[in-house]
Amino acid sequence: MASDDWQTRSRLTLIVAIIFSLIGLLVTLTVATMLLRRVGHRRAFSMAPVNGSIRVAPVSSSRMEPTADPIAQSGESAFESSADQSTVSGDYTSMTKSFSLVAGSRFSIKNVTGSISVESWNEPKAEVKVIERGTDRGAHVYFINSANAVSIRAGAPENIHQDIRYEVKLPRNIGRVELNSVNGSINLSGVTGQFFIESANGSIELNDVVGMSKVQTANGKINATLARASDGPMEFVTANGRIDVTIKGDFDAELDASTIHGGINIDDQLGIPVQKELVGQHARGQIGLGGPALKLTAVNGSVKLSKQQ
Repeated sequence: MASDDWQTRSRLTLIVAIIFSLIGLLVTLTVATMLLRRVGHRRAFSMAPVNGSIRVAPVSSSRMEPTADPIAQSGESAFESSADQSTVSGDYTSMTKSFSLVAGSRFSIKNVTGSISVESWNEPKAEVKVIERGTDRGAHVYFINSANAVSIRAGAPENIHQDIRYEVKLPRNIGRVELNSVNGSINLSGVTGQFFIESANGSIELNDVVGMSKVQTANGKINATLARASDGPMEFVTANGRIDVTIKGDFDAELDASTIHGGINIDDQLGIPVQKELVGQHARGQIGLGGPALKLTAVNGSVKLSKQQ
């Protein structure tokens, strides 16, 4: 009898373990699918204005081959024909243009293949340097410059393989900033505003930035150093990669960190415990005096939150 009972309990334990494993797999697939759909199909990859469109292949760890409308839309101007400075040498083209900005101006870049790098300076204008590399010459850069907004996008016909890199200088204080790239990294440093940053295949690096609203990537890591908390919710999401956030000084927020496949490491100074759950890990708690939400979510990757003295 004792042997039969032991065998019965063993079978039940095995069945329960299998059920929990299946539930965990289902949760992982569901969360990953939701994240990738949001990255792949939301406005981040509507690479043209309202009248244009972009087609993006399903997100994977390999390089994506999207297409963006190569034709100028209503109100758009060609960067190539209006640049303040331009240099062409073989398969290398460099163009620079300045845009006057008023307080609270909006700024956006939507790129297909290539990195976006933004830093601050003490000028009331934006300086945008576009660097094109590649033997294919079908890609173009278009912009719209209104009284309080600058919008820049890359346009390339199908099967055109051209790397377009942006090097941007913005005033230290600005309004809403949107930076989107399908294949390429995004770097932002020393700027205060309201930021929405998204990439499909590429890492995101933020340094001494104030005003983060939403940062997400499908395949890539997120490294961020935040000078202080934003006025509203802050969200960092990656499907395949790690999240490493460092906060400075008197940072006040409500933390909500979670992973599916990966660990969570919270600085001991913050005194927030990490809970190991059936699937993944979770950490919730008050940072400083509390305040806006700080949400860190990784599907396949770790989350680390550090406090800098």
